[in-house]
Order: sequence, then C-alpha cells, then structure tokens
Amino acid sequence: MAVVSDDRAPLLGPLQRAVPALLAGATVVVKPSPKAPSAAFALAELTARSAFPGGVFNILHGDLAAIEGLCSAAEVGLLLFAGDPALGSKVAAIATRHGKPFVD
Repeated sequence: MAVVSDDRAPLLGPLQRAVPALLAGATVVVKPSPKAPSAAFALAELTARSAFPGGVFNILHGDLAAIEGLCSAAEVGLLLFAGDPALGSKVAAIATRHGKPFVD
C-alpha cells in the first residue's frame, strides 16, 4: 500500500492513512510532499527505533514521477491520498491510468 500526502498536514495525513494498514499487517510506502518531507522522515526514524521490521515502513521522495512509479509497481496494491483535493485529482488520474485502486 502507498500513501501520497501533501504539505497541508505532513504528519497527520500519512498517519491517518498508514496506521490502519500497519495494524492490519500491511507494508507501507509513504510519498510525502517535496515541500515538507521531514515529518515523514521523522516518522520513519521512529518506526526504526521502535523495532519495526525492515521494509514495513518506507519513504519515497519525489514529485508526480514518483507517483507514476508507485502506480506502476505491481507490489503496490492500493494508493491512498491525504491532502488538497486538486492534487488528489491528479493522483487519482495517475492511479486510474495504471489501473490502481485509489482512495481519497
């Protein structure tokens, strides 16, 4: 599962989407906003310090090209978005083009 978030809620957005998936046993890739990546990085640091197994919580930095990559990856079964509806529309279009389930 992948979570794409913007800079409106750089920590809360990914947490709201990722925590239920992690509790269900999924692995998560978070793609934070390029404008506010430090919150996701701090969250990744906390998961490492909390003895999460390697590869359970991951970060992918980048822009729309990174989202294209997530959507084309067979390992990503679901794309979740947290943030501005205008960006959400762009992310939804990319997910739809790749046939990836999308939740806004």
